[in-house]
Amino acid sequence: MILYFSGTGNSRYIAKRMGELLSDEVVDLSRYTRDKSGDAFRSEKAYVLVVPAYSSYVPLVVEKVIEDSTFEGSGDFYLLMTCGGTFSYGGVNMRLSRVVQNKGLVYKGLKAIHMPENYITLFAAPPEALAAKLIERATARLPKIAAKIAAGKALYTAQFPSLFTYAMNDSFYKRLVTDKYYYVTDACIGCGKCQRLCPLNNIEMVDGKPRWKGDCTQCMACIGACPKACIEYGDKAKGKRRYYFE
Repeated sequence: MILYFSGTGNSRYIAKRMGELLSDEVVDLSRYTRDKSGDAFRSEKAYVLVVPAYSSYVPLVVEKVIEDSTFEGSGDFYLLMTCGGTFSYGGVNMRLSRVVQNKGLVYKGLKAIHMPENYITLFAAPPEALAAKLIERATARLPKIAAKIAAGKALYTAQFPSLFTYAMNDSFYKRLVTDKYYYVTDACIGCGKCQRLCPLNNIEMVDGKPRWKGDCTQCMACIGACPKACIEYGDKAKGKRRYYFE
């Protein structure tokens, strides 16, 4: 079973391609992050979690779904993390393996998959041609990864403490994960796409305009997918190319 969480589409794309390669079911975890709930999952094939890297770890909203869920059938659990840069693989393994093992599963390691940068409130999204090339390269790597998973082979499993995964991840959430700087310009047409895409039900439409409710995970879905590019985050994203992979 392929489980995924995605803000701007990178992880969704990888999850769907892996589903095709492994002939397996693909489940969008946003249905659970919206409700803040888990589920009773059952799969005879390995569980494969596909998520973006959030400050050198999986999104905490996804960790919570895992903790609130049960897993039956296969006991193997793999992690694929999409990223625009680098992160501490060993730190992620150490932290997530404990969560996974507490659910009675065997953690089989992770593989990082480089995709276009989407965190535009801090970084710049790549030009369209470069984004296409990154996606093409990532796609070419997937058959080999899928073959390892299908054979039950481990991916990268080394574990070691990481300042990035632990202390800096905590600082990231305290300092940067907030929606208080989001606003819309006069170009907003009130289409409601941002509200529909938000994986935390954190946006409501008030008088035809979006309003953020304080429960943001900084997935970039709203600002990346806005058809009018009218959502801003203070002055951090002004003039930057938006990124959303349909």
